[in-house]
Amino acid sequence: SLGAVLEAEGLRLDLAGIHYVAHWVTPIGAPRRYDTRFFVGAAPEHQPLAHDGSEVVASEWVVPSDALARLEAGELSMLPPTRESLQWLAGFATAADALAAAAAMEEIPRWEPRFVTELDGSTRIVLDDTGTVGQTPQSWKKSAGAPPPGTVRDPGELVPGKPVRLSPLVQRVLAPNPSVMTGTGTNTYLVGSTELAVIDPGPDDPAHVDAIIAAAAGAPIRWILLTHTHPDHWPGAAPLAARTGAEVLAWEARDGLAIDEPLADGDVIRGAGFTLRAIHTPGHASNHLCFLLEEAALLFTGDHVMHGSTVVIFPPDGSVGDYLSSLRGLLAHEPPIHALAPGHGLVFPDPPPVIQAIVDHRLARERKIADALRGAGEPVTVDDLLPAAYGDVDPRRLPIARGSLWAHLRHLVDQGQATTTGYDDLEAGLWQASDDHVV
Repeated sequence: SLGAVLEAEGLRLDLAGIHYVAHWVTPIGAPRRYDTRFFVGAAPEHQPLAHDGSEVVASEWVVPSDALARLEAGELSMLPPTRESLQWLAGFATAADALAAAAAMEEIPRWEPRFVTELDGSTRIVLDDTGTVGQTPQSWKKSAGAPPPGTVRDPGELVPGKPVRLSPLVQRVLAPNPSVMTGTGTNTYLVGSTELAVIDPGPDDPAHVDAIIAAAAGAPIRWILLTHTHPDHWPGAAPLAARTGAEVLAWEARDGLAIDEPLADGDVIRGAGFTLRAIHTPGHASNHLCFLLEEAALLFTGDHVMHGSTVVIFPPDGSVGDYLSSLRGLLAHEPPIHALAPGHGLVFPDPPPVIQAIVDHRLARERKIADALRGAGEPVTVDDLLPAAYGDVDPRRLPIARGSLWAHLRHLVDQGQATTTGYDDLEAGLWQASDDHVV
C-alpha cells in the first residue's frame, strides 16, 4: 500500500499543492454506495497518462469546457460528480485560478443526490427539489447533507392490483377491499430491490396475493410485516408465506394471526439495500407497529395515520391516551421523518403538520365531548351523548363514531375530567362530568 511504501522509505507526502473541494455521497437506494472526497491539484508538466484497464479503460487530457461540449453533443457520458466537477473547473481561466479558489474555500460542499421516480415510472437523479443535476456552472452549491423530503413521490394512482412505484425501494399494491372503514382499500407495500419485505399483505384474496407476487418481479420475498391484527391488514399473510416461504413478523400472534417471530419496539429488519425499524405505536390497537424505512426516512403508518379519514379508536384495545402519546412520539422522532405511507390512501410528503393536525383534531373533539358531558347535567349513556358530541359527522358514520366517543370518555376519566359507573361497558356505562374538575 502507499502507506507502507512511505513508512518503509521514510517519506512524507507533500499535500500543500492539493485542496479538498467536494464531498459526494451516492444516492440512497442503491445496494452499494460510496462516500467520496474530491481534491484538486496541478499535474506536473508533461505528465504521462496511465489507466488500469479495468475500472478506467481509456484516458485523455481535455479542457473542461471542451469535455462539457462533447457531453452536450452526446459524444461523452458522465456521472454527476464528473459533470459537476468539470462545470466548476470551466469557470476558471487557468489551473492557478482554480487552485486559488480551492485554497480559499472555508466550507466544503456536501452533495447527496437522490432518486426521483416520475409519474411515467422513469427514474432520474436530482440534487434538490427544483432541477436536475448540473446547474451550477461556476460555483459549488452548498447542500444540506441529508436528502430532502421528496425521495418518495406518489403519482396519486390507486387502482386495485396495479403496482405503483413510489421510489426505487418502494412499491404499493392496493387491495380490492374498499369500504366505509377502509376507504379505497388497504395498501400493501413492497420494500427492497433484490430481496423484499412486504408490509400488510391485506385480505386473504387470491387475486391480491397474485398481484403482490407479480409486483415482486422474481425478487424473493423474505419477510411479511404486519402493522396490526385488524382483518383488513393481515389475513393475506398465510397464503403469501405459503407461496414464498417468507417469515411472518408482528408485535404478537393474536386474532387468528400466526407469526414466526414477535417484533419489539426498535427491532430492525435488514435487507439488501434497506433497513426497516419497528416503532410501537399503540392507540388504534395495542399491538400496532409502524415501520421506518431508514434510507428514505419514510414511515409506513398502517392505521396510525390514514389519508382522508379519522382513525377509529375502539376500546378496550384502543386508547386515546396511547394514540396521542404515539403521535407526539413521531413528531419528536430523530432524525425527522420525511414522509408517511399510510395503510389507506396516498403518501403524505410533509409529516409534522399532518400529525399535529390529527392531535389538534382529537383534542378539539375531546373538548366538545367534555362540554356536552357538562351540559347534560346528569349521568348519560354513550348513545345519549352521541348526537351532541358528533352532530357534525355523516349519520352513516355514527356507529363508528360511537366507539371513538367511548374511547374519549375513558380518556376524560383517566384525566379526572369525568366519572363513570361502567368504564369497560359501552352499552351500560353511565358517564358524567367530574364535580371538582376545573377546565
